[in-house]
Amino acid sequence: MTMKQTCAAIALACICATAAPFAQEAAENRNPVTRLDDIKALDCTFTARSQVSWAKDGTPSTKAMDTAPVLNVKVKINAGEGTGQFLVPSEAEAVVQQYGWNMHIMEPSRSGRLTMLTVFGRVSRDNKLKAVHTRTDYLPVDLPGFINEPEATQYYGECTPTR
Repeated sequence: MTMKQTCAAIALACICATAAPFAQEAAENRNPVTRLDDIKALDCTFTARSQVSWAKDGTPSTKAMDTAPVLNVKVKINAGEGTGQFLVPSEAEAVVQQYGWNMHIMEPSRSGRLTMLTVFGRVSRDNKLKAVHTRTDYLPVDLPGFINEPEATQYYGECTPTR
C-alpha cells in the first residue's frame, strides 16, 4: 500500500468513526425497514381511502376520504408456497408474491374483480407495516336510467404482522 493509499484509508476510517453515532441516531429516529419473507399472517386496518368515478365524458376524478376505520382485512400467508387466504372481510384464496421490499397478496375473481393488498417493508409505528389495499371491479349492468361504471377504490393504512 502506498503512502497516499494509507492516508486515504486512515481518513476514511476517521470519517466513518465520527459519522457512525449520527448515522445510528438517524436510523433510530426514522421508521426502520423490515423483512417480509417470514410473515405468517396480517391484521390490517385502513383509515383513509380514495375512490374514482368517471364523468359522462369519460374523464376520471378521485375523491379522498378520511374516516375511522374504513376497512379491516385479515389474511393468512404462506410466502414460501406463494399462497394465502383472505379471512376478513370475506374468505377467498389468494396468490402471494414478494419482490424486494414489497409483498403483494392478490385475489383474482372469476367475475373479473381484483383485490390486492400490498404490504411494504417499512414500519409505520408500533411495529406495524405500511400497506395499501386496492379493489377494482366492473359488472356491466344497464337498466333504464342507470348505467353501472367500473369501480376502483384504494385504501391506505397499516398491518400488524404475525411471524
